[in-house]
Amino acid sequence: MRPAGRRRPPGAELLEDATPSELAYLDFPREHVTWARTNNVQERMNCETKRRTRVVQAFPSFGSLVRLVGAVCCDQNDAWLASRNFIGVRSLDPGYGCKPLPEEPGGVDRVLRLVGEAFDRKRRVA
Repeated sequence: MRPAGRRRPPGAELLEDATPSELAYLDFPREHVTWARTNNVQERMNCETKRRTRVVQAFPSFGSLVRLVGAVCCDQNDAWLASRNFIGVRSLDPGYGCKPLPEEPGGVDRVLRLVGEAFDRKRRVA
């Protein structure tokens, strides 16, 4: 219960109702949390598409609309690929220091056998 007279920010209810998977990004290193919290690629893509399609009053065909939106998507993809890396390799180094698990003898054969059995069961059901 909060003290009388104090208001909570509107986002407080969102955090209270959030599931652990929605807050998983908070376990990332500090440099990654800022990027994950502020990076909304889809929203930027939608804004750029609206900006470019607003110029055209009426599209002559559905195909022309698809071509324009496709070109906008390609431009945004190229711009994103050419931009600087938000997550640096140096910040990932502690994760790379983990020792790999020892390989189980016959592990690959076991996996192949299990996958084969799963496909056989699927074929029998279909």
